[in-house]
Amino acid sequence: MIKYLRFGFFIFGIFATTSLIFSQIIPSETEIENTLREEFSLVDKLTGTWIWIKTKEALSGKITTPKTTGHNYRIEFTKDSIYRVFKDSIKISDNKYSIEYNTYIKIKGVLIQSATIIGRDTLYLNDVCPDCPGSMYIRKKINTK
Repeated sequence: MIKYLRFGFFIFGIFATTSLIFSQIIPSETEIENTLREEFSLVDKLTGTWIWIKTKEALSGKITTPKTTGHNYRIEFTKDSIYRVFKDSIKISDNKYSIEYNTYIKIKGVLIQSATIIGRDTLYLNDVCPDCPGSMYIRKKINTK
């Protein structure tokens, strides 16, 4: 009888431990809902046209601008997860993007950039590596007339 009780406690212990581990790994419904809400809010914030202002190299500190390169760039994010890049009004890239962890933009499944939006009209995109460049964009104003 004692043998069966020990076995029962052993099984219960495994079940309780497994439940505890999975409860820490698997997010709750509230966490999933909050994550989805945050991801949608980042898509909403990103949606629109952004004009490139400058890029700063992390190691050298060198700053490039439209004036120093002789080119104007703009990027577009759509609500249906399309990312477009234009150089001097010519489209040079058209890819799908996704939001990862409500901070990172994954473009075409490969390029990952950290996105920070300051206020409503300033966007910072940084490649995710210690010595990668970061770029600043401002939101293109829409003419309402």
